Amino acid sequence: MGKARAPHAPVSHQERVGPPAGPAAPPLPKRTDNEEENMGTEQRRVAIITGGAQGIGKAIAKRLLASGLVVVIADRDAEAGRETEAELRAAGAIGFVHADVSREEDVGQVVEAALKRFGRLGATGPGPF
Repeated sequence: MGKARAPHAPVSHQERVGPPAGPAAPPLPKRTDNEEENMGTEQRRVAIITGGAQGIGKAIAKRLLASGLVVVIADRDAEAGRETEAELRAAGAIGFVHADVSREEDVGQVVEAALKRFGRLGATGPGPF
């Protein structure tokens, strides 16, 4: 059995999913020159990606940024979240919120932070991604 953990204690990526498998993710695709991409962040759609610091969530964040959306990633792994935000900053407008979305109050904080930073939310599927 593993070590006992307090409720809502941070869990490392290694503890959650184990060691990485397979090759590293491919580099971010070159962004295309289109009208939506040239708009300021106040005019683009804003998406919140839960679990966006690694794995599938990170891949979705990359894809949405490449499509010209503004992205807010929410993750309970603060270190991975800050690293992902820094890594993807060159790809577009991105923010990170440290949160555990299994807790209702954290969900509210994520939405508040996204609204405060980018002024709105508004990515609904399906989209050009």
